[in-house]
Amino acid sequence: MKSVVALLIGVAALQAQAPELQTESVWSCPVHAVVNEENPGKCPICRRELVIVTATITWTCPGHPEIDRPARGRCADGSPMEKRLTQSTHANHNPRHGGLFFMAPDLWHHLEGAYIDDAFRVYLYDDYTKPLGPELRRAVTGRVVTKETFDPRTRTTTEITVFPLRPSADGE
Repeated sequence: MKSVVALLIGVAALQAQAPELQTESVWSCPVHAVVNEENPGKCPICRRELVIVTATITWTCPGHPEIDRPARGRCADGSPMEKRLTQSTHANHNPRHGGLFFMAPDLWHHLEGAYIDDAFRVYLYDDYTKPLGPELRRAVTGRVVTKETFDPRTRTTTEITVFPLRPSADGE
């Protein structure tokens, strides 16, 4: 029994020593995630505007992309490890209006649903977190389903209470 307790304490000590992954904001291309710049500008590959994203910092050795460590150290040849930035289109899901953030089905756009002033509002975002422009916003159609039923026999859903999406009075 003593050996089991010692093992559990040893595992807890190892977990406590594991460094937390660090992140930083970088400017990246919405299409070419390998582009990570410290300043805004244009993608050197496709010339699109760079957007700000959150990237996770890990450390690697030149010529050995399989090495991916959470803390800086030295490579087998004694040289210092190099910083690697890894990002995701899902990196920033921070609601801007106190609601819930969702990925749209196209895996690019985001939307946020929030109750504000006794109204349910949907905010639409492009390029990670940039509000959708007026032209694209006008092209959006949809509905909010607040009540539905599911029939397990037919495996179909029936919408009971539905509200169409419509722009707010100020168009925002």
